[in-house]
Formats: sequence, structure tokens, C-alpha cells
Amino acid sequence: MTETDVDTAVRRQLSVRFRLGEFDPDPAPYAGTADFDTPEHRELAREAAEQAVVLLGNDGVLPLAPDARIAVVGLLADECKLDWYSGTLIHRSTPLEGLYERFGAARVSFAEGVDRVLLRTGDGRFLHVPPSDGSASGARGAEGALDPALLAGRTDLPPLTAAADGTELALADWGEGVLTLRAPDGRYLSVAEDGFVRASADQPGGWIVQETFRLEPHGNGHLLRHLGTGRPVRVAADGVKVAVDDADAEIFEPVVTERGEDAVARVAAGADVVVVVAGNDPHINGRETEDRTTLRLPAHQERLLRAARAAGGRTVLALVSAYPYAVDADAFSAVLWTAHGGQAAGTALARVLAGDVSPAGRLPQTWYADDGDLPDLLDYDVIGGRQTYLYFEGTPLFPFGHGLSYASFGYADLSARVGDGSVRVSFTVTNTGDVTADEVAQLYGRAEEPSVPRPRRELLAHRRLTLAPGATAEVVFEVPLSALAFWDVAHGRWRLEPGPYALLVGASSEDVRLSATVTLDGEPSAPRPVRERGLAAADFDEQSGTEIVDRTRTAGDAVTPAAGARGELLYRACDFGPGVTGVTLTVAGEGSAEIALDGVPAAALATDAPTPGPYDYVEIGAPLAAAEGVRDLRIRLRGTLRLAHVGFSG
Repeated sequence: MTETDVDTAVRRQLSVRFRLGEFDPDPAPYAGTADFDTPEHRELAREAAEQAVVLLGNDGVLPLAPDARIAVVGLLADECKLDWYSGTLIHRSTPLEGLYERFGAARVSFAEGVDRVLLRTGDGRFLHVPPSDGSASGARGAEGALDPALLAGRTDLPPLTAAADGTELALADWGEGVLTLRAPDGRYLSVAEDGFVRASADQPGGWIVQETFRLEPHGNGHLLRHLGTGRPVRVAADGVKVAVDDADAEIFEPVVTERGEDAVARVAAGADVVVVVAGNDPHINGRETEDRTTLRLPAHQERLLRAARAAGGRTVLALVSAYPYAVDADAFSAVLWTAHGGQAAGTALARVLAGDVSPAGRLPQTWYADDGDLPDLLDYDVIGGRQTYLYFEGTPLFPFGHGLSYASFGYADLSARVGDGSVRVSFTVTNTGDVTADEVAQLYGRAEEPSVPRPRRELLAHRRLTLAPGATAEVVFEVPLSALAFWDVAHGRWRLEPGPYALLVGASSEDVRLSATVTLDGEPSAPRPVRERGLAAADFDEQSGTEIVDRTRTAGDAVTPAAGARGELLYRACDFGPGVTGVTLTVAGEGSAEIALDGVPAAALATDAPTPGPYDYVEIGAPLAAAEGVRDLRIRLRGTLRLAHVGFSG
């Protein structure tokens, strides 16, 4: 990194801060704003949260009957989580609070479903949370910092101790064995810079979360490892703290006083409908660097789901999460999904469950049914891996754009006309149901005779409509022809291909109600001008056994064999003109490459020695046989070779 790189980054930061008025001599431009947290603002927050709720499945249990006895359970049932970079919430509404408000506390019962545990030490004592003297300020995280990374651990509360009368802790497993432990007063166990363990946090937070632990089997018990420091916990004379190493750690035995599923079964037994609120905590497992190993819900939450279903009543699964899950949707009477929706999230969910508003959220991604539907985590070849709704050919759990309603809608009168630079698409949508509701009409396009692999369908436009029962509205989209173009890797630019295009109208990417075909003029395909430009390695047409990797630390792409084994790249229709006699590869690492033209071996190259690092590129060359005219070029890579560019000469 150079001083120029630093200057560029600083200039961007300062530019934003100047525009926000941080350095103005006068007060902030919004300092005198009187309208703040008005009824209109609260209404807008509620409306936004309501519009985000997606009804994924419903056998008729929703809307809930006004006299229904409801059990609301789950780790997120009484939570209103902040997502990353959220502003401060002046108000918070949890699903439990929303259901209390809508149906009355007498009709709603609750069980969080945490495991309640005591942690016994090797000498028979238990972890104990000492009482606070009440003089300390609010718990860590209560301030709702704009950036969770700014949260700092607290040292003004007494650390945990070990005593004969232990403190019962609420244990939640968020997946992969990542645990939070919460004291009876709602404070989470956390570790500050001094290394002591305290019950001090209102919520888990911070870029390096200090409120997560893991119980690791060790000898006749378990180590309690603090994940923020990577160190185990020990009991010292001055309090409970993180140890220097495993040899100095305390051996704990968890004593379960109540299993979460038992609490769920108890409240579910007296309910007509059980609403299970499941999902994730964004600050624990909802960010970059925290990759999931499965699409399934964490095992702890799966246990709660089984207990709720076993009670025998109707079960509604409400997922509140930053990403999709693979669930057994047929096992539930209804399934809903929403993201962490801000201050009115709980009220919004309750209003949707009650039928005060018809849901009309739509999925912004494909929900896959099984882990096996996904390629390897580092496989970024969307086309070759048949990823996303654009290319996936299997049966998704829920498709892109999916979302149900308490009403039904009919589509008719499709018209498509090609104009100057655009396609005008029009159709009508009619509410054929009994309630006023929103519908999200969606338009997709597909090239019918593509020269290269193209998406099965691609979203071109969408519109949200509010329709009373029996009402009809016309929807008109002016789609620019550029929306039907694709990135032509052979020439490094966008290209509109001539030929027929299907226009598909419906309620999701798979729920197509109307279709039409238009024929467009465009630019025909042409061979790659490799003699003049060479080939960027990542601009292949097809590949197998390779990964796209970073060419440098700051920019560019290269290609390497997956797991350092072997891989193959195919570049179709390479135009060598009257002929070339040599090939040069820009590579890093160590390995070899074999080049074939139309399946006939044409060159073999290898590095003399490994380069100093993965970003230290060298050029290796060799004669190239029979390279003239238009040929398909295939490159087989072996070893840890990173290929960035292929050049030709002669």
C-alpha cells in the first residue's frame, strides 16, 4: 500500500464528512428540526416493516382467528435485533409485544426456549453473577451505537465469581456451537479489555463480539472458551477471567435446570396456534467473515420447532433473519420471513398475522431446499455452477420474487411492442379476492436463441399495486433494450444479441401468468480478437475445476485450479487471423499449463520455480503450433498456478 492509496481513502472519507456538514462553523443543518419522532414518522416505520413481511406458505391458518389462543416461542420471540450499521431505535417492538398489543396478554403465552443452566466448577462451586450496586450506567449495547464496532466493554461492574449458590444462566446456541449466556436480569456475559467476565451487555455486539462462548469437551468436563479472545475461562481469587492458555483453564460441568424444548412444550400445550420466531442475531452470525456451513437452522432452534409441532396444534414459523434458510415448509401451517425490521418490526408482524394488513413482501433471493443445491462456498462461477434464479435448474424451496397474499390476483391483456430503444409492455392486474391487498407484478425476460449461456429468466421490472376487491389496474413498463443486453466476455462490452426474446409476466420468477415474444435487432456474435488483445484468464466461456481469485490485493481477477489440483478453461471462437507462433502466460505460483486448439495439443508451459508470493507475476512463453483462423482454445492448469492473462505473438 502506498501513500497515494491512503490519500485516496482519506479523501473519500473527508468528502462525505464535509458534505454532511461536520466541519461547518455553524450548527448542524438539521439541529433546528422540530419534527422528530412524530406520529407520521412512527407510521412510516410501521408501514416499512409491514411491507417487508413475506408470506412464504399458508394452509389457511392465517390470518389468525380473533379468539385464538396463541403461544409465541423462540429465541427471537421477544427480541428486536439491530442489524449492522443500524441507527438508534427510539422505540422497540418485539413479536411478543406486538401480539400482546393486538390480541391481549390474556390470549398470548410465551416461552423463549433457552436452556437454563448452572456452570459447576471443578471444586463443586458454581459461576455466580454478583448483584450490581445500581450506580453503573446502562448496559453495554443499550446506547444503540450507530456502528456496533464502537461498543466498548465495561469495567464498572463486578466480575463473576464462583460460589455455592450459583446463578442460573440462559444459554442460547446460535449455531456451530456459538453460545450466549445471559444473567437473570437480562445482561449478557461479556469480556472487557481487562479480561474479566461480567454480566454487562444489553446485546451481543462489536466487530469482535465479546459476548460469545463455546463449551468444548475436555477431560471429564468442558472448557468455556471465550470466542472474542480465543482463550478459555478460569476462576481466580479476584474473579472469573480469561486464562492465558488451556492449561490454566477451569473445567466446567453444565447442569441443565430446564431444557428449552420443555418450556416450549409447556406453553404450546394450551394454545390453538404456536408461533415460532426463529432466525439469527446479525452481530453473531450475520456478516462477512462468518460463513455458514449449512442452510439449516441451528440445532437449538430445530429442537424448539420439533417441540412446538409435537404439541399437536397449528404451528406458524416466522423467520426473522439476514438470510434464507432451508426448512421443512410442509411441516408448518404457515411460514413467513422478514429481515430485522427496525423499531416497528414486532407490531408489523403481529398485524400481518392478525390480517390487519395483507402481506406483500417478495423474496429478493432464491431459497434453496437443501445444502446440496449449492456449489462450493468459493465457487464464484454463477453460470457454470447454475447459481441464483438466473441459472438454477432445480426445484427451489421458494423461488426469487415469491410471496403470498390474503387475496388472489388475475393477470390479463398482455401487450408488447418494440419501439425506438425500448419495449413497451402492458397488462392488467385484478384483485379477485375478498380483501384490499397489494400485489407485486413482475416482468422477466429471456433470450430464446442465445449464442452463449444466458439466464433462464431475468427480472426487468416490477411494480407494487394496492387494489380493492374487484378492482383492476393497468401496468405499463417501458423496458430499455439495454436491459436485454449481456456482458460479452469475448469483447469486453455489453452487447444486444439479435433474435427472439420471451417476456414473462407473473407473481414470481416461477409463477408466470402471461407471456409474449418479441424479435429484436442487434449485434451478431463475432470471434474473439485474441491476436490483438490476448485473453483475460477470467473471461472464459466454460470452466471446470477452477476458482476465480484476486489478481492483486487491490484489483483484478485470476484463475487457479481448485485445491491446487487441476482445472480447465475453454475460450470459444478465438480469431488468430493469419496466424500466431507464440503464446505467453502471465502467472504466479507454481505449476504447468497445456494449451489445445480445437482439441489438438498446441503448447506446454511450466514455471521454473515458484514465484515469491501469489501476487508476484512472471511471464512464461512457448511456441504455439497451428494457430491460425478461428479456433476453440482450451487451457489445462495444474498445481497452484494463478493465470491472469494469455498473450499471443508472431
